[in-house]
Amino acid sequence: MQTEATSVAAGAFDDLPAGFRPITTKRYLYQAETCREKPLVGHLLNLVEMPPVQDRAWYAFIVQTTAPTLGAARDGKGVEEVPVGSEVLITATYELRERLARLALDPEHVCQVYIRPLRKDAIGGGHTIWSYRLAEGDKTPRATFGSAAMLAPTRTAPALPVGTDVAPSDDIPF
Repeated sequence: MQTEATSVAAGAFDDLPAGFRPITTKRYLYQAETCREKPLVGHLLNLVEMPPVQDRAWYAFIVQTTAPTLGAARDGKGVEEVPVGSEVLITATYELRERLARLALDPEHVCQVYIRPLRKDAIGGGHTIWSYRLAEGDKTPRATFGSAAMLAPTRTAPALPVGTDVAPSDDIPF
């Protein structure tokens, strides 16, 4: 299994004691709008709450890539290649949460997933939603993946916003 240790300069983790594995500190962001040229393929490690953006809560799936993909550049200008073994965040939109939350929160296994954005559809009221081609692959014991795959004690999917004016949407504040 490839990790951050194999995607950085050789020798960067030579000082780790036996039995330790590196913890990823750099994650990429896969955005449907800018990264759709390449699908996101890898192990679906988790569903996590992210820091609020413009006072709005949001969630993301963590995927450890098994194929090269694209990610938003950290400087906010364009996209960059994401190597195999990297951890990638993808916003847990309404559609993705509906289809993938149970897989992400399986207490025993991590599942491989294939996520390809297809198109952005208008759903009325000025809202849009992305359509995706999704597939699931083989399952691997969760313990194999380290801290990024550790589940929160509740092991439940986050609730959707409550209110009569909330429609399913991919309109996120960034």
